[in-house]
Amino acid sequence: MEIITIKPEQLDAFSPLLPEEIAEQLQTHPNILAFGAVMDSTPAGVLVFSLEEREVRLLFLCTAEAFQGQGIARKLVRALMKKASADQQAFRLVADVPRPERLHPAYLLLLREGWIPVPFSLTSYSFTVGEALTQPFWQQEMNLDGVVPIRELPMQILREYSARLEEQSGKSEAIPLPLNPEDYEPNLSLGYVSHGKLEAVLLFQRAGEELILRYGQSNIPIGFPKLLYSAGKRAIAQESPETRISLAAIGPVGRKITEKLLPGCGTQPMYRMILPLTLEQEEINHV
Repeated sequence: MEIITIKPEQLDAFSPLLPEEIAEQLQTHPNILAFGAVMDSTPAGVLVFSLEEREVRLLFLCTAEAFQGQGIARKLVRALMKKASADQQAFRLVADVPRPERLHPAYLLLLREGWIPVPFSLTSYSFTVGEALTQPFWQQEMNLDGVVPIRELPMQILREYSARLEEQSGKSEAIPLPLNPEDYEPNLSLGYVSHGKLEAVLLFQRAGEELILRYGQSNIPIGFPKLLYSAGKRAIAQESPETRISLAAIGPVGRKITEKLLPGCGTQPMYRMILPLTLEQEEINHV
């Protein structure tokens, strides 16, 4: 068996193992790459990962049904660990894996390879546009003064917002800075402006038939509900009822608000697994 870095011209051969949205990301995002496992010239497995500012993120892992049970997933993960260890800028590997009632095979594999479950878990809220229509939250009328599509905001306001994020946290791990509206779904990525300052943002990206919240942040209590309401109303008006909306990139306050506003939406608990690539205490504490 051979582990290869999948080149653009080899993607078609591995496409049966890849979800449509993952294959699209591999074609359009230069920082998203993939390893492939080849057995007797046949694609046997695939691992997709992204190279981010200071970490390497495992996005997708799959072994072809005919080759399961032969340790292919483990070899792909070890290839990723080797690559990440050679990256001078990366200080950790990260993966989010499902947390069902029975432990997910990916969780067990990463655990055996030395990955560490972090002390908190990620909760993803997922619902279709059709399901949103039945939610009382979107059946009410809400004043949307101050809600503006990100693409319509003056660049000066975006630069000031980016500078505030950097000042507050040293850097922003969640979004690349400065904030670039072109990176996000133009109709649903919104900001809330109060007194000339950007106080809250929701940034969505489209992945196939799914709209995924990539970042959500609010400095004031009313910001998040206004943006969530406006984004939902826009999706109801523009998207098909089958389009799925997934909210995961929100902090503890956003989660509490979401659970209160959308009590009927589905939740999917996740484990966040990390593998530190340095033993410096300052770096480990950063996770």
